[in-house]
Amino acid sequence: MFSFPDPVNDNAARIVATWVVVLSLIIIFTKENLLVYILFYGFLARVLTEPSLSPIGYISMKFIAPKFGPPKHVPGIPKRFAQAIGLAFASSVLLLSLITSTSEWEYYTVSYNIILGTLTLFAAIEAF
Repeated sequence: MFSFPDPVNDNAARIVATWVVVLSLIIIFTKENLLVYILFYGFLARVLTEPSLSPIGYISMKFIAPKFGPPKHVPGIPKRFAQAIGLAFASSVLLLSLITSTSEWEYYTVSYNIILGTLTLFAAIEAF
């Protein structure tokens, strides 16, 4: 359970990255903190158990990626590193959302959007 596949299906990895782009953009535009928890959990689950405990990873690997043809295998270690970097960004966003109150939110919005925007940019580079 706590292993990372090597090699990984690049099609599934790109689909997961697309999900991250969409989820991050929704968070940026709606400021819905519940979605930050989902983003954080997804990265944590993919770093620890890729994709067995990650709903996005599991759905992408089992149901969506097969529709794009045969798997394209790539080394898993760089993908796990990318997931760990995403976890660091998602952790930062989660921490910012936890330490701010409603009255202080405007002071953290710029940092919050910069971190999420950077995460979205990296995920978009992976996805597209």
